[in-house]
Amino acid sequence: MAIDLKVTYLNGPFEKGYDFGDLSLKFTHVLDVNKSRGIAYTAELFFDTANRSDLGNGQTVLEMSAFYAKFLDGGSSIAPAWVQTVGLEGKGTNGTRINTSTIDFYYVPKLPNPKIFMTFDPAVSYDWETDEGFASLQVTLGLLTGKAFGGDSQVFIKPGIYAGTNRPLDYSVQIGYKVLSF
Repeated sequence: MAIDLKVTYLNGPFEKGYDFGDLSLKFTHVLDVNKSRGIAYTAELFFDTANRSDLGNGQTVLEMSAFYAKFLDGGSSIAPAWVQTVGLEGKGTNGTRINTSTIDFYYVPKLPNPKIFMTFDPAVSYDWETDEGFASLQVTLGLLTGKAFGGDSQVFIKPGIYAGTNRPLDYSVQIGYKVLSF
């Protein structure tokens, strides 16, 4: 179980500065794992707690995902994933319905230093309400920083680029700190 509250800086055409985004609660279940593969799913509930409309969904949202990880020789892995995001309140405060499917194609290389990790995440997203889609690529580079708050902590940077005429933005950069498995 994970709890996530983002403090986000956004430099947009209408708003600029730091503020709180939506609070989420995430459940992860590993169905099966062995030397060659792993299968898992998640369910994450996002609560409409953002202080600004540009930092949240505008309604309570359920995001469900399923993963299949193939562990490659040498320690790297590939993990295609399907993610379905659905708004639970019909039209939210921003007047839109949320119903999006995303197919991710994670690649996680094994790096020489086990405290450093990296993921490559090309994805294709489709909005069933607007009948529009776009592609993206995000790369995460992180460092395991040890025990904190009863779990394992990490810092990371995650730049992203987006493509397609219906992309929601041109690029993004996330910088963060997480505590997992507490």
